[in-house]
Amino acid sequence: MSTRFGLDELAAQSVVSTLASFAFQLPFSVGIYCSTRVANIIGAKSLDYKVAIKVMLSVACFLSILNFSWMVLLRHPLASLFSEDKVLIDRVCHLFLVVGFNQFLDCINIICAAILRGQGRQRVGSCLSLFSYYIVATPFEILLGFYLNLEVFGLWLGLALGVSFLSLSELIVVIKSNWDLIIKKSADIA
Repeated sequence: MSTRFGLDELAAQSVVSTLASFAFQLPFSVGIYCSTRVANIIGAKSLDYKVAIKVMLSVACFLSILNFSWMVLLRHPLASLFSEDKVLIDRVCHLFLVVGFNQFLDCINIICAAILRGQGRQRVGSCLSLFSYYIVATPFEILLGFYLNLEVFGLWLGLALGVSFLSLSELIVVIKSNWDLIIKKSADIA
């Protein structure tokens, strides 16, 4: 969609999406560990899940702050790595404010989604993702990007709204998990 806004907006989108993909890697890797650890706890019928979930959510918060911080605090030097064009650097720096916020929320989403996968509740995470991206984020992206003429900033802002809904929804589902039932269902399947 960003191609409709011209070359400068497309170039800025390319820079921030490259760095957003980079920012995704660490929480995704931690998420793999979290998913495996949760599955191990459930398989062992352990009651250690409370401590493990607290640690995982604390790590998610730490990663959220870390990703947000480097994207916002280092936005000028990062933008300068990709171009010397002042207009492009300014656009990238402006975009990094909303992209950093999006990455803050996405770390929580990634870890909570991993916990849901470890619980064997992939369907819950999938339904929440589908709703958040296609029912919440996409209409806001279109509204903000095209109708309110915020261009690429509007696309990222719409995505951030969808990811905030997703993060909050998954966090609520994880916190309210009925672990006894999850462990029982796991034992019934095995």
